[in-house]
Amino acid sequence: MSHIINNNISINQSSLIHSAKNQIVKILIFILLCPFSLQAATQGSSGSTSSGTVEINIVKNRTILITGLRDFNFGQWNTGDGTLIDNDNACVGKTNFGTYGIRAAGDGNGFDPAAFTLSNGIDQINYNVYWNDAATPSGANIANQLTPGVIQHGQSEGFFHTIFFFLFGACGENANIEIEIPGTELQSGSGGIYSGTLTLLVIPD
Repeated sequence: MSHIINNNISINQSSLIHSAKNQIVKILIFILLCPFSLQAATQGSSGSTSSGTVEINIVKNRTILITGLRDFNFGQWNTGDGTLIDNDNACVGKTNFGTYGIRAAGDGNGFDPAAFTLSNGIDQINYNVYWNDAATPSGANIANQLTPGVIQHGQSEGFFHTIFFFLFGACGENANIEIEIPGTELQSGSGGIYSGTLTLLVIPD
């Protein structure tokens, strides 16, 4: 008889320990996932006056800005002129330290809605986009080629640019964008005025 009772006690203790562990895990997960204070509102009591308290919380998103952009006008291209390349400095400012990501999207084509394309209303030609997280002298080569619609993370605006933007809301040149239209693409298209829009999205990492 005692053997059976001891077994029952052992099973109950094990069950209680298992249940307690589950509760502890749930509490820890709640604490880790909940961004707000765990303090709850307090209620007033009955009397000549009554007072209570409530917690007020808000999550403010980090601020980021891209500016200093200009349009790219390559002018006229004649057969045999080769590849067209132009670049320009820009500014990315944000209120927090750390890196940012950049996503570029063009007008798209039948296969990729974000493809880097220019159109004359009849034909489309493709172009390439490059990004550098540092201001670059005009004409310099930039190795960071962007993929249409894909965020390229790990870009740095620079420590002092972050401080300046945080304090004054302004930023100086600290990035560079390069547009390259291959001569082979230009050669294959029909005549006309080719144009397109490139959308740049920056987001804190």
